[in-house]
Amino acid sequence: MIQKLGRFDDMFDLVREFDRFFHRPAWQLATPHVSFHPAVECFSRDKMLVLRVELPGMDPKDVEVSISGNQIVLRGEKKEERKADERDLFIREVSYGRFERLFTLPEGAKTDHLKASFQNGVLELTMPAGLLEQARKVPIVIGDGAKQVKAA
Repeated sequence: MIQKLGRFDDMFDLVREFDRFFHRPAWQLATPHVSFHPAVECFSRDKMLVLRVELPGMDPKDVEVSISGNQIVLRGEKKEERKADERDLFIREVSYGRFERLFTLPEGAKTDHLKASFQNGVLELTMPAGLLEQARKVPIVIGDGAKQVKAA
């Protein structure tokens, strides 16, 4: 049973690495040691756009936030606190390494008022949202168009 779970975990690792490979900028594709992918959530609160990034165990000095056009660029490195000898390591579910994330901002986001705070391992970026587009559903045409699925 443990062997099967190990192979299943390997499959998820492969999927994560494949996803990371295709979301890297071209200059970074030759860098094989990018291995940390922080979790993110983005939402609006009180007419502000909020981007929260989970960076547990990281020093804020190891994180860089910049703006390039209509994108927020987040770079950093989660450093391993101790180098474990393979014989000493029983389980490793914690990821370490460099990362880069790009977030395209909605039209009207006011990046000149971007503020960043770091507390309890969470980086929070806030800025006035401007006009955020409301989500809408798009009908899907099936086959030759004779039948249509109605958008709810």
